Amino acid sequence: MQDLVSGQVSISFAAPPGTPQEIVRRLHTETAKVLQNPELQLSFRAAGVEAQVLGPQELAAFMRAEYDKWGKVVRATGATVN
Repeated sequence: MQDLVSGQVSISFAAPPGTPQEIVRRLHTETAKVLQNPELQLSFRAAGVEAQVLGPQELAAFMRAEYDKWGKVVRATGATVN
């Protein structure tokens, strides 16, 4: 169990199913541009935040992996939501 428990905070943008790929690509491109701003990066680093830009497919794969990882923790511990 100990090897399962490690975490991070992730913030992501999501669009409703069926959103045109052109819109998804534009949101990704513009978000990536903003996150390259040196002043923003400095603020993030000062807060201990490392911004990482994932493409739509990479984000989906990451989210599936997190769901699987934390699902194991919930099942192993019997954790519930109050």
